[in-house]
Amino acid sequence: MREIASIALIAALLSSGAVLFGQPEPNRRELPQAARQLNLLDFTLGKSTLDDVRARLGDSKTRKCSREEEASNEICYVSAGPDRTKVVFMAGFSGGWTQLDGYKIVSSELHPECYRLCSPGTFATNEIRTPSGLRLGLTRQEVMRVMGKPTHSRRKQDYVPIRITPANDERRDRAAEQGLSVPLKNPYWNVLDTVYVVLANGIVVELEVLHTVSY
Repeated sequence: MREIASIALIAALLSSGAVLFGQPEPNRRELPQAARQLNLLDFTLGKSTLDDVRARLGDSKTRKCSREEEASNEICYVSAGPDRTKVVFMAGFSGGWTQLDGYKIVSSELHPECYRLCSPGTFATNEIRTPSGLRLGLTRQEVMRVMGKPTHSRRKQDYVPIRITPANDERRDRAAEQGLSVPLKNPYWNVLDTVYVVLANGIVVELEVLHTVSY
């Protein structure tokens, strides 16, 4: 029987399954590491749009994989070659349902119903990785080397995301780096970057990165 565990990474690294990794306090030196996960296939969360993805990768039908009122708009592609890795781009509330605020990478080993019929992509599986090297196929230890050292423990799916609330100056710097169009004079908005990792037999089979702006 295959063992499946989940990891959630926030700013540094959060994990469930056996361990929850996280960074409970904002640390400016760590923020760029989280920001390096926001880019995939030259599309950037908080900057690129669903139409940008379609213009480069080809048309893909918009779908909603949740019945929630504020469910994200999603488009899905499957990589060229035998691996058939799925890449999903999401635009939800944070992106006004047009700007990317999340993406998901799903191994062909998994068969989520919502992504059963994805449009063919022009990219190969070995291109599907973040600038820091986060990708499918890594071990738990390799993920930790990319993202950071664990600081919390949780059991199975019972993880609780940690909200990172940088100081005003850090929010301004980070927004400028990522090209965010968030009103910087508003002191009541927070940016939370989250990476969820699913492992099967100790190997990453699914990655999800979310870029959430809240007021």
